[in-house]
Amino acid sequence: MKKIISYALMIIIGILVAVILFTNGKRKTSDDHHVIDALGDIKAYKSNITIEVINDREINKYEGVQVYKKNIGYKLDLNDNRSFTFKNDQILVKDSESTRDYTLDKEFDEVFKYGFIGEFIGLIYTNEKLDFKTETIGNHQFFIISTLIPGSNNNLYQGSLYYDVNEYVPKKIVIYDNNHRERVIYTYENFNWTDEVQEVELDL
Repeated sequence: MKKIISYALMIIIGILVAVILFTNGKRKTSDDHHVIDALGDIKAYKSNITIEVINDREINKYEGVQVYKKNIGYKLDLNDNRSFTFKNDQILVKDSESTRDYTLDKEFDEVFKYGFIGEFIGLIYTNEKLDFKTETIGNHQFFIISTLIPGSNNNLYQGSLYYDVNEYVPKKIVIYDNNHRERVIYTYENFNWTDEVQEVELDL
């Protein structure tokens, strides 16, 4: 009789453990896709941004403001009086100091464009290999989504987006080379996003 009870308890415990693991697995998958969907659903945003481009000799630092409107275009205004307007497959570059305006193919830029949330989410949607993890930095918990960057540039091999779980906003994107060394860091401050596209001004 005792053996039967022991076996029954073992079976019940096993079922409970399986249910807990299954539930946690479903919740994690749900959370993964919830964050991706939330970022993909951003209609418009405006944010201060710091961009650090790291090479073997130095770190070049740029500061400015990003403005983004989904399916319309996006713009980066740097504090050095240069602006980059991304629309369709082109980039309009304006340099106030030299009074030069010129147009580039969008694929020509490999530094500034990946700092826009829409561009990074595009990478996530088109790549099947994704990596998810959580990390606590200070008093904030971050949900990190990593994906490979297509192309032959080994200095821009993989990107990781840090989503602040406490504040419900992206905080930074880090681009790594093929040796997992940091090459570009985009850090967002005062990230304000909205579902109302008309609330964000974008001069194209």
